[in-house]
Amino acid sequence: MARNHTRYTYPSPEKFNRYRLIAFGWDRQICADFLFCSERTIREWEAARRPIPYTAYRLVKLKADGRILDDEWEGWTCRGQSLFSPVNREYKSTELSYLDLFLTAARGYLFKAKHKKHFDAVEKHGETLDEVNALFNRLRKNAKAVFDQR
Repeated sequence: MARNHTRYTYPSPEKFNRYRLIAFGWDRQICADFLFCSERTIREWEAARRPIPYTAYRLVKLKADGRILDDEWEGWTCRGQSLFSPVNREYKSTELSYLDLFLTAARGYLFKAKHKKHFDAVEKHGETLDEVNALFNRLRKNAKAVFDQR
């Protein structure tokens, strides 16, 4: 009895090119170095003169999706729900979820400390910091609405 084999279809050059541009920008040489091939090979894949190996396509897609980290992350590893630093310090996913909140509060504190003399000058004119903060928040929302419309 003959087996029913499904025919393998190679990734499309358009998809490969799209992911390459996201992962590496316009420079084909960077992508070629990442895949340990020549720039000419990348050009031939994108021109559909040679079939694109699935492993090359998959690596470029993973890089474009941010699932392959850059050299700055050397030594960092993920195991389970934790991220481990090069010195084996464990960061649980629940700890990392509060990191953005912590950093935002720290940036706000540093901003107010840096511009304390401006806030003090505003208070001399009779406005409270709460009023200034409310005005600042309204301005930020308006700026966000303008940028969201673009």
